[in-house]
Amino acid sequence: MNDIGCGYGSPQIQRAYLIPLAEQFVKISVDCSSVDEFSEYIIRDKSTSCSRSNMKLWRKDACKALRLVNTRTMVNPVPKDSPIMVDESEFPKLDMSVDFDRKLPRKRSKMSLESTTESISARCVSSTLSDISHTVPADLRRQIKGFLACHLLSDIGLPVWPSLLINGPPFCGKTTLIEAACGTLGLKIITVSVGTVPSSMRPWMDIFNQAKNSSPCILHLDDIESMEKHSSPVGTFRLTCLLKSQLLKEMVSSGVVLIGETRSLLASLPQSILDLFTQKLTFGMLSETHRLRLLQQYLSDDTDFISPKPVSSNSRQLQLSENLTCLELARRTPGYEVGDLIRLVAQLKMACLTSKLNDVNDDDADDNLNNLDTNNMDGVKNGQKVHVDFSIESRVSDNSVSVPVQYPLIVTREIVDKALVVVVPAVKNTAEFVTIPDVTWADVGGLETTRQQLYNRFMLLIDDWERAQVLHRRSGGVLLEGPPGCGKTLVAKALSNQAGLNFLSVKGPEVLNKFQGESERRIREIFERARACQPCLIFFDEIDAICPRRDSDESTGSRVSLVNQLLVELDGIDKHRSGRVFVVGATNRKDMIDPAILRPGRLGLHLMINPPSNVKERLSVLSACTRSATTPRIENGMLSLELIANDSRTERMSGADLENLLELAKQKAQIARQDFVSQANLLDALSELHK
Repeated sequence: MNDIGCGYGSPQIQRAYLIPLAEQFVKISVDCSSVDEFSEYIIRDKSTSCSRSNMKLWRKDACKALRLVNTRTMVNPVPKDSPIMVDESEFPKLDMSVDFDRKLPRKRSKMSLESTTESISARCVSSTLSDISHTVPADLRRQIKGFLACHLLSDIGLPVWPSLLINGPPFCGKTTLIEAACGTLGLKIITVSVGTVPSSMRPWMDIFNQAKNSSPCILHLDDIESMEKHSSPVGTFRLTCLLKSQLLKEMVSSGVVLIGETRSLLASLPQSILDLFTQKLTFGMLSETHRLRLLQQYLSDDTDFISPKPVSSNSRQLQLSENLTCLELARRTPGYEVGDLIRLVAQLKMACLTSKLNDVNDDDADDNLNNLDTNNMDGVKNGQKVHVDFSIESRVSDNSVSVPVQYPLIVTREIVDKALVVVVPAVKNTAEFVTIPDVTWADVGGLETTRQQLYNRFMLLIDDWERAQVLHRRSGGVLLEGPPGCGKTLVAKALSNQAGLNFLSVKGPEVLNKFQGESERRIREIFERARACQPCLIFFDEIDAICPRRDSDESTGSRVSLVNQLLVELDGIDKHRSGRVFVVGATNRKDMIDPAILRPGRLGLHLMINPPSNVKERLSVLSACTRSATTPRIENGMLSLELIANDSRTERMSGADLENLLELAKQKAQIARQDFVSQANLLDALSELHK
């Protein structure tokens, strides 16, 4: 047997054969005379699959079993006439110098349980809720403080496990809120990254026991969505069942509160994970007021300083230029969270310091060039000739570069524009990026009647929200219908900008997914994101793609369930009257939309967006596209635009057609090497479109 190879891992061997095979082989190690009995056992009990190839694999498995039990007894060689004997050349020789007393090295696991739990310890924090009053809304601070006080500082023992789930976009301040609440109430905190802990009983039991020993304590589970990512659905279900059935029940009245943190939407998490938490808190988008207060902690301008906590002038090292204010910067940063704004301020400071260093280097270079003797590359200083060294070593000292910087640094508009391009909000990488569009009614030509109807439906609700609540007004929704290119999307963006609503744009076909239930989940996520960012306007472009008529022959079961899910979400808007979420849909095929979507209370207001029907409306569209003939500059100004608007060839043109006409005229002007658009360019473009 000492000539047998010890390979292992045959895919053909069945587990039912291996266990009795190992048992018989252990018996052989005790009684060497039973080798023949062992071979008879294989042939007798496994005759159905006792092929020659299987015999080879069984022998290899038997050797592996022998080494695993660390036997000290060597087995006699198998007789050459044994029916299980094979050609020895097929296997490598076994090194007899191997110490069988030495345990085989175990395969290194991806994570060590001991190192995982030993690195986790309770700690105290010094920050308080008052320190984050300018970054976290007051209602969230009150809710988490009341939740912790109820379960940890109250004598009322509630028969439920104290667990809270906080979700929000990246860098919104979730961890900061948890630590500030602990600091305010004098609690210890244990932070655990779920992705680094195996989904087994032992490490989680150690973590919970450590939290109990440190009570009153907060057990903070960061990145809770990785519970689903780093294990299979079966593993996730097993872990959640373990936490719910054993560990969470032990937390009742134990002085430990479980707080989970995730950046995913609640609708995207499995129900088994959501069931672990009895309470949920959601971070919305940072409002303009909170962005202003946060920026004023680091920037100063000529306006009044509005801050709940005075800040010394030394900490504000950045000074906005005269034509910039913190309010303007706050309005230009919709969608930015706390971490994004801090990165923006750091980028502004770095840009200012870089500009200072470049100015110093340029001044030194100018001085060297002014004092330079081009004949011998020597400079003249104080009437004496000195050598000018242009090497890098001459400009960098041995220790560090010392450049005098005078604070505050001046932040110009150019620096701000470049910084906004470099620093983009982290939430922009998600599926739906919520922001306030920069389109105003000045960019929309004509449509005066439509503008007034939208004002009555939305602006009265938003501007006088308290009175609308007293009158129990229903927000409902609006359907914009009309041929392509008439400005339906532009109208929705202008409405959102005027009302100060966060804008969530959704393309109808993007919602559709070939997997069962994914389209419905996408609809739930969209409305959940809107409720988190309220006041918010959801704009469904090409809405006919997601709500076709359910009585048509083309409607499948998945499409019907998608329409039903959309109906549920639209009805849910009225149930949450305190939530300001508005829905606008756009389509050019109203006849394809299910009638249930179009009833009052859902998308009940139908507005027809027609192409410009007269000269005044066409001139208004042309003026909006060129900023009153200034961008780009039009020869003869509005007179040239009036000439085009009065031309009979533009009577049936939509807004997109008129914009295309201007684009073609710009192209002809560029070909002619002109910095303006002439009247001839406009007429040539119009003639080319009507060939």
